[in-house]
Amino acid sequence: MRTVVAYKRFYKDDFEKDFINLLDEKLSTFNENKEQSLSIKDHIQNVLNTNRLRNLTNKPVVEPIQSFPSGLYSQKDLMNLFNIKHKVALYRKLELLGINKMELGNMVRYSKEEIDEELQEDNDREFLARMYITDFLHLTKTYGDKYILEIQKQALKVLEKNEIAGF
Repeated sequence: MRTVVAYKRFYKDDFEKDFINLLDEKLSTFNENKEQSLSIKDHIQNVLNTNRLRNLTNKPVVEPIQSFPSGLYSQKDLMNLFNIKHKVALYRKLELLGINKMELGNMVRYSKEEIDEELQEDNDREFLARMYITDFLHLTKTYGDKYILEIQKQALKVLEKNEIAGF
């Protein structure tokens, strides 16, 4: 039994509170007189997407499961839960949410805790964005423990460039 980690998930509490407040202010200013406003979630995801390495394909990290999760969902369970009719739509939703899969022999399952965390509306940990694990490993190799500061710096820099360019 093993876990296939393909994504690194980022939550609001991963970032400094001051950064989130500053970004919120800058986005409010940025969104003035715009038909379609840009949310913190969308902006962080855009920044992480610009961090994609061009010639690098995402190679998931396979890890043995340390402790068995309290519950698992099958693809069929998730299709019913999310009210999705086609597997392709389910795969796209799981990728968008950055949900990692577990392989049990030849069966693929998804952690109940990870899915339920996504479904809770009163959740303290607000999901912001996901990054491919290969890109995340490269980011941590380049910046070490300060990778989150680099993401914050890039998020503000991108926003300032867009304000200057008049977007």
